[in-house]
Amino acid sequence: MVKFLKHAGEWILGKADEINKLDGIIKAAIHQQAKRTFYIGDAVGIVVTVVIVKIIG
Repeated sequence: MVKFLKHAGEWILGKADEINKLDGIIKAAIHQQAKRTFYIGDAVGIVVTVVIVKIIG
């Protein structure tokens, strides 16, 4: 029984490590996507501003 509990505990801890690694990968992907979205938003804002200035000017 002790051997089984030890094995089960090691399996659960192993899964926890895998989940932590996966969590880190997901956070990095979300961070990268947020940066990409921010830069696209900046580019669109600049283009719209230039167009408005040309229309008004």
